[in-house]
Amino acid sequence: MRSSQPQARLGPPTIRSGNRAGVLEVIRRNQGISRAELSRHTGLTHAAISNIVGELLEQGLIIEDGQSSAELGRPRIRLTINATRYAVIGVDLARSQIRAIVSDLQGNILRSISAASTYDHPVEITLSTLTELLEQLLADCGELCGRIVGIGVGAPGPLSAAEGTILSPPNFGSWRNVPIKQILEERFGLPVFIDNDANGCALAEGWFGAGRTFEDFIYLAIGTGVGAGIMTGGVIQRGVHGIAGEVGHTTIEVAGPHCTCGNYGCLELYTSATALVQAAQQAMMCGEDTMLTDICAGQPQSMSVEAIAIAARRGDLLSLRLIDQEIQYLGAAIVSLINLLDPQAVFLGREVAQAAGDLLLEPLRALVAKRAFSVAAEQVQILCATLGNDAPVIGAACLVIQELFRSPERVLHAERMPSR
Repeated sequence: MRSSQPQARLGPPTIRSGNRAGVLEVIRRNQGISRAELSRHTGLTHAAISNIVGELLEQGLIIEDGQSSAELGRPRIRLTINATRYAVIGVDLARSQIRAIVSDLQGNILRSISAASTYDHPVEITLSTLTELLEQLLADCGELCGRIVGIGVGAPGPLSAAEGTILSPPNFGSWRNVPIKQILEERFGLPVFIDNDANGCALAEGWFGAGRTFEDFIYLAIGTGVGAGIMTGGVIQRGVHGIAGEVGHTTIEVAGPHCTCGNYGCLELYTSATALVQAAQQAMMCGEDTMLTDICAGQPQSMSVEAIAIAARRGDLLSLRLIDQEIQYLGAAIVSLINLLDPQAVFLGREVAQAAGDLLLEPLRALVAKRAFSVAAEQVQILCATLGNDAPVIGAACLVIQELFRSPERVLHAERMPSR
C-alpha cells in the first residue's frame, strides 16, 4: 500500500491495482472518508489518491456523497461505495436447499429465491435445479438484470476456489470434481467465483456483520456439516490446497466411528445439526421419555434442532443432555482453535447456533476460560454471528464484490448478459 517515494504518477499495473484495491477497502471500512483522510490512511500521495479516486468514480464503484466539515480550510468531499451501481448474485449450494439472492454492493438482499434439494441427488439433477433457480431469479430481476456483474457460489468443501471446481465434499452424494465455475459461466455469460461456504460466511460476517470490528476471527459454521472460516489480518486463510478450516473433520474421539471423509471420530459426527437430530430420533424410537414426543407429534422424522432447543429450554432431560454433549465436544474444538490460531473472536453460526445459541454461549465461554491458554482466554470473545440464515448467500455475494474491488476490469469487462 505505501509508496516508497512520493510520486504523482501511479506505478506499474500490479502496484496500481493493489493501491486501488487498498483505497477501495479503506473507503468500504470508512464510509464518508475524504481524499485527504485516504492519503493519511494509505500513505499514498495526494496526487496518487486523486488519480485512483478519479478512476473509481469513472467506473461507478464510488460516489461523492456530500461534504464534511474540516477543522481548517474548506469542507471536504465525502467518498462512499456506490452500493447501487452494480448488483451481484450469491448462491448457497447446501445439502438440503439451494438458495440464491441478488444483492447490492453493501450486502443488502434485493431478490431471493430457493428450492429444496438433497445431497443424494445425482449431480445432473442438482445442477438442473440450480440453473432453473438462477434463470427464474434473473427473470424476476427486471432492470436489475443489466446491473448484475457476477455470480458467487458457496458450497461444502473441499473445493478448489482457484479452479472453480467442487472436489469431494463428504455427505454430498456423487459430487466429485465438478467444474461448477465453467458450467455456470458457459450458461449465464457472467464471471463466477466459488469458495467454501464457511469461508463465505466468515467474509460476510467480517464485511457486514459483527466481525467488522475484528481483523482476526474464526467463523464456526455448525450446520448439517461443520466447518470454519479463518480470517487473519482481514484475509480469509485457505491453505496450500484450499482445505484450511475443515475443523469438522478433525478427530475429537480417537476411537470414534468412521466418517465419510475417511477419518474417525470427527467433530462433525458429534456436533452437526444432523448428529443432534439423529441422536434425538434414536432416543425417541427407543421409547425414552421426552417432551420431544409431543413437540414432534410423535413423529421422529419431523425432528429438528429447533425442536431440541425448545425442549431444552423447557427442561427436557434428553434435550439438555444432547445440548451438554454439544457444548463439551464443541468446546474442546474451540479451545484447540484458540490455542492454535489465537483469534480475537470466535463466531458461532449456521443452523445449530441459530436455534440454540443462547443455550451454548455462556457454557462455552466458561469452558474456554477454564481450558484455553489464559493469555488468550482472557481476551477472546465467543459470540453468536449476527447475519443468521442469510450469512451463506451474502457470503457468496461477497466473493463477487471482493473480486470486483480487487480487479474491476476483470469483472466489468467480462462478457455480460443482456438486460432481460
